Amino acid sequence: MALFMHSFSWSFMIMLPTVLYNGLENVNFIFALVFIGNISIHFFTDNLKANKHKINLITDQLIHMSQIILTFIILIN
Repeated sequence: MALFMHSFSWSFMIMLPTVLYNGLENVNFIFALVFIGNISIHFFTDNLKANKHKINLITDQLIHMSQIILTFIILIN
């Protein structure tokens, strides 16, 4: 549960600038899909790093940076 809450709060904070930039009226289905996708990817990645020890910190951070970049590309048009 702690990992899920961490993934949720991380995704919320990453997506907050896109809401502030685009405005609340532009929160739509695509936004919801990206939000759920960010939670899922972050949860899966951190689980692989912290619990299963399958990836290292560098790989973990590269995946998270990619998430941030893709989120901004998709949501800031």
